[in-house]
Amino acid sequence: MTESWEDLNRNLLDSLKLEYEGEYEDCEFGFYATNLPVSRKADYYLSYLDGCVFMDFGKDEQGKIYLIRISFDGHGCCHLSNGEKKTLDSSESIEFTDLILKSEIDNTKMYQLVKRLIDLNRDEIRQDALEEYSL
Repeated sequence: MTESWEDLNRNLLDSLKLEYEGEYEDCEFGFYATNLPVSRKADYYLSYLDGCVFMDFGKDEQGKIYLIRISFDGHGCCHLSNGEKKTLDSSESIEFTDLILKSEIDNTKMYQLVKRLIDLNRDEIRQDALEEYSL
């Protein structure tokens, strides 16, 4: 059985709940689609952990999804190389697109896809930020 994103991130979520004590019910700790300024060009935008992490994704000419940039509270923004785009495969890209267009995102499925993209680009992303945010 696949662990849920909550189970995989239990320590981080527990510490965030303590930090947001009293406000927890108003927080969105999972993934949610969002919009960002036009200066931040991307096809899709995701927020994670109540806005502590923002991710921008592109869609190439074959419809495959890739990570453009990721920003972390306390660590800044990582712009990934414009050269080689490390993409999800076709079926993962379709699943990603289907998930992000839903009004309520299945966090466990989205977490797996986001982790896959992060793993493909791990050498370009701040390791301390990935560790802090359990990505």
